[in-house]
Amino acid sequence: MNNDTITSRAELNRLFRHQIILPLSECLGEKGKLHRLYLANNNLSDSSRSAVIRSAEHVIYCFKEREDAFRFCHHFGGRKLNRIEADGQLCFRFYGQ
Repeated sequence: MNNDTITSRAELNRLFRHQIILPLSECLGEKGKLHRLYLANNNLSDSSRSAVIRSAEHVIYCFKEREDAFRFCHHFGGRKLNRIEADGQLCFRFYGQ
């Protein structure tokens, strides 16, 4: 999925209902490369977005399937973002392939 196909946060939340949130510091450099490699090797979409929560930057990785989200969380940490949190995030950037 490329950036042109996602037009809003609501659409991203609808298409990719299962979301894992990590602090930005856990997604930079080599760790971020490992995240992208994991997603590519498992044929998962690299759809993610950034959010600011209580003045701290985070990355939210978005998955269509619940099991994919929990596997990612098992490997890299983070926590599942619930629906109410996902709808209320201040989203300022979209990422994707």
